[in-house]
Amino acid sequence: MYICISISYVHERNENEQKLKKFIENRESSRDLTNEELKLLEPFMTNKKTVRPYILHPLIDHKVSVVQGPCIRHNFLTQRRQIDYYYEIGNIELFFPYNLDLYLSEYNIVEVVFTNKYAYVLSVNNCSIQFAFENYDPDRKKPIEIPESYMYLNEDTDKYDITSENSNLNSSDINYNDNKNDKLNKVDVQVDYEPLYEREETPLEIKTRNRGNYGILTSLCLTLATIFFMREWSAGSDQILATLVIDIACFGVAVFFIWHKPKRNSRPQQVETIKVNTFNKDPSSDKLIVGQKTNVSYPKYWSQFLPEVSKKPTEMDIYGYFKILLRCGNTLSINREVEQFGAPKMVVRNKVLFFVGSILAIVIYFFSDPINNSFSAYRYYSNQLQTWQVNDLTTLNNSNIKQGDLIDITINGVSCDVKDEDKDKDKNNGNKCHRLAIKDKPLENESNQIMLSFDTINKIFDDNFVESIEDNELLLFRMYQQEMVKEYNMKNTGSYNSSFYRAKPILKLKNLGQMVIDINKVCNIFELECQNVKFRLTQLYYKEGFHDQANWYELVTRAEKFPTFNKIVEKSIVDKFIFDLKKMKKEILSKLTNTVSDYQFNGSGVDVTLIGNSYIELPQLYNINNPISDDDLKLSLDHYYKILTNESETINLVGLVGSVSHREDSSISQLKLNVKNYYKVDLEKLFSLASPVIIDIIMFVIMVLVALINGGLVLYKTIFNRRRLKQIIKYYSDRVVHYYG
Repeated sequence: MYICISISYVHERNENEQKLKKFIENRESSRDLTNEELKLLEPFMTNKKTVRPYILHPLIDHKVSVVQGPCIRHNFLTQRRQIDYYYEIGNIELFFPYNLDLYLSEYNIVEVVFTNKYAYVLSVNNCSIQFAFENYDPDRKKPIEIPESYMYLNEDTDKYDITSENSNLNSSDINYNDNKNDKLNKVDVQVDYEPLYEREETPLEIKTRNRGNYGILTSLCLTLATIFFMREWSAGSDQILATLVIDIACFGVAVFFIWHKPKRNSRPQQVETIKVNTFNKDPSSDKLIVGQKTNVSYPKYWSQFLPEVSKKPTEMDIYGYFKILLRCGNTLSINREVEQFGAPKMVVRNKVLFFVGSILAIVIYFFSDPINNSFSAYRYYSNQLQTWQVNDLTTLNNSNIKQGDLIDITINGVSCDVKDEDKDKDKNNGNKCHRLAIKDKPLENESNQIMLSFDTINKIFDDNFVESIEDNELLLFRMYQQEMVKEYNMKNTGSYNSSFYRAKPILKLKNLGQMVIDINKVCNIFELECQNVKFRLTQLYYKEGFHDQANWYELVTRAEKFPTFNKIVEKSIVDKFIFDLKKMKKEILSKLTNTVSDYQFNGSGVDVTLIGNSYIELPQLYNINNPISDDDLKLSLDHYYKILTNESETINLVGLVGSVSHREDSSISQLKLNVKNYYKVDLEKLFSLASPVIIDIIMFVIMVLVALINGGLVLYKTIFNRRRLKQIIKYYSDRVVHYYG
């Protein structure tokens, strides 16, 4: 109940905020705020405690405007379960400093200044904030007579465009004292309704309240049971007895809360019977204004049977903190509605449990594959379950494997999908594999340029691809370089100064020509641009300066003639070449990934997808799929080569068959397997009552039943409530006489 009220409360406050914004945009200011008034408002604009339950906000400007109309007080519960309230006139929320709300009447003329959330009141029906301040008493419950010197508004109300013609305001709309000739026009503060007596709710009235609960605790128990189960299922352990006990306890508590009805909701509450001389209807909030600080909430469908204004004495029954109307006059009566048409059906709990049950059933379905588990359990208990032992691809293709079977595959030529989309999702355990390919033939060498040139590709990934040598020529060159540097420094400085100019480190590259040939060949195979690598090699040969494509072709021609020539070069340029070569290796692996994936899942072979959050772990898989160091790059290349040559390691897969797909020749093209550790145990243990597989089925069935039962109840109760409402409206339409005046 409190949740629904809170949602309604927030919705109404948001609507008020939008209407206030629109009012401010179109307002007409009557005057400016005076310094005295600003000083009186200052305590309420600096201390947040003074404006509760409002939130402290500054004034948007000092323009004073006028709002008019009946004032409605909205009650609500604070966190301490105490009644609090806020006021509004025409959907504009008002804060009354110094008990100015005591001077409200049925129809009010109020001067205000605005914040962006609410308005501060400066005067109410002739009573100014100055007078209220001078006579402020926090415990005062009745207003006192207002001297003329403190009145802002007088008989000449035309300055606010308020007349009896254009505002429908007459002597009955604003309560004055009997002495109408008195210019003070003192505000009448008599209570507009008379309490008659109190009684307890009738049994029929109690039925209109939700005497049960909202299903929150039941939903929490179901959710906890699911979380405990999924945790054990993910762990892959077949020791699930402790979790089974916890789940049974959670379901037991959930059942208790389903049937539990808090006693406080079933106890009869006090109902106050009052006599109202005059009331106004506020259709925007479904409330009746029956007093200066009292408004009563009525059922929305009563609105068409209540007049806008009634001046005829009417008895009402009101209930609870929020002043809920149970009876209005001799016709509109909640008790009679229940007596003739039955009590309304409460659907909040069913909606909550339908939503929670549906979500949990979907989670379990995608998490643990309960449908296939159910199918396998049925086949086991009906002696139809088959188990398969497969050791080669031919046996696998010729086996009549069906959904729900248990299969044990021990076979070589199995490789993990090199494009596994989940490989980067778990950085802490990147060795998980969720999709595998089973092949029995290597990639055809004769028709594939990559396989024919794999030796060349392998050379580029080798640590010795960039190799330097130390010989006499290099030593003599370094000595000559040092002499030249020494001579240069002495000539330019007049003294020996080794820190003025230093020789650049040099080294001698071995077989530079063969490096050029290999790079050119690999770039052509993979159709890579390789611009940076080519530029660095050209720079190593031609030294500094601009180099274009013609220089590269010239260098390739020379390298083909003299593949073993060596070259003394600067070490800094070699370092740049090695850096660009590493990026080129990653591009080669990216291109190679497409070739390997095409080999894995096109043509003959079987595609094995692991379902139900199951997976197998393969050593070094993360380093292979996410190469960083040079060793990782070489490891990835070797792994791809083993896949293409069908030299992958033997892998063992034991699991439950989820589905099977076949080619036109009836050979198996795809298997979906759940390879959780549970399926490696004996069949009797696998399908025992304490088995995770059976618990999975039970959990799924329970959640589906929760969703279906509550979904059906929501539908039934909604139809019942709509039919009941139509009957009530017809009943009132035939019988209601608008005797309210």
